[in-house]
Amino acid sequence: ETRTIDDIKTVVRQQIENREENFLNTIRASIFNYPQSPYLPLLKRAKLTHADVERLVSENDLESALEELYDAGVYVTFEELKGRVPIKRGDLEYCVTNSDFDNPNLTASMLSQTSGSTGVPSRTKLDLDFVQQDGNNHLLMYHIHEILGYPLSTWGGILPDTTTLDIALRLTMLDDSLANWFTPYRFSSASPTWYYTFLTYISVAMVRLQGAYCPFPQYISMNDPLPIIRWMIETVKTHGGCVVIMAVSKAVRLSLIAQEQNLDLTGATLMVGGEPSTEAKIKSIEDCGAKHISQYSFTEAGMIGIPCRKPKATGDMHVMRNHMALIQRSIEVFDQPVDAVCLTTLLPSSPKMLLNAQTDDFGITETRDCGCPVHELGLH
Repeated sequence: ETRTIDDIKTVVRQQIENREENFLNTIRASIFNYPQSPYLPLLKRAKLTHADVERLVSENDLESALEELYDAGVYVTFEELKGRVPIKRGDLEYCVTNSDFDNPNLTASMLSQTSGSTGVPSRTKLDLDFVQQDGNNHLLMYHIHEILGYPLSTWGGILPDTTTLDIALRLTMLDDSLANWFTPYRFSSASPTWYYTFLTYISVAMVRLQGAYCPFPQYISMNDPLPIIRWMIETVKTHGGCVVIMAVSKAVRLSLIAQEQNLDLTGATLMVGGEPSTEAKIKSIEDCGAKHISQYSFTEAGMIGIPCRKPKATGDMHVMRNHMALIQRSIEVFDQPVDAVCLTTLLPSSPKMLLNAQTDDFGITETRDCGCPVHELGLH
């Protein structure tokens, strides 16, 4: 189904307007009416019913209600969410697995896998409603950062990493298509990844059979990204700009190679994610002339933040309040207090049910009027 940016903006505004109602409906269907929910023992321990949560939301606001729930013990740590440790609150203790947090009301259309940067990779079930919802958010970000319409490529993994397939599908929503799927994975029947190579090719073929375009993966070595650099330079000449989506470490590598070869990437955009974009990494990326945009997403729930167009500091993001609520609570990491990011999903299409779930991310939150287009949409 194709749509316009105005259509997407309308959907986002409606979701923001109805976020408290969406939250209450979602937790009723996927937590209170689901006897196996890992959150039910925590809610019962706190003696909270759905009516109690509804009252907390109506008396305050959604974030204030979530803070009260957290203080009553209704939250999960990052290690609990991953199923690495039992949930323990006072005398209550029980074991969970990562799959226990799957949304029970979804029909899985595909599986995605986390990067495993904090431990063993975990699988997340995705359905097409979520792909469309997350696609709306990403296309909105492309529009706000003025890169929509430029040829877009990726330099990333193959299945079970669904990142590039997701991007290809979301571009079809605007009747656009992915230019190239570059990957550092070499295709060989002798490779341990031959099974996923086969699945990747089958998936691309199925997308094409449905009338949409998705390129087959093209091997580009991590040690020699010059073919990507040459494509970027040529595309900037012919189209005025281009975008390549990749992990931060790959972007730093590509930038350094471009600088060593005295190749100017002015006009190109490197959109990065998968790890924090520090000031040093951003400088290294931008030294080649390319523009840098950071993404902030969570496999279990999709996009968390859109980069501010008028940032005060590196990593300044607007929270995607249309489908997510974020609060912070102080926890200790290596005996030092930090403000942990805790996420709650608001829509029934979320792959995982998150209720005050810590993400292993830390930062500073504030409410201010930056005057950028993201704020004007209501994403403060």
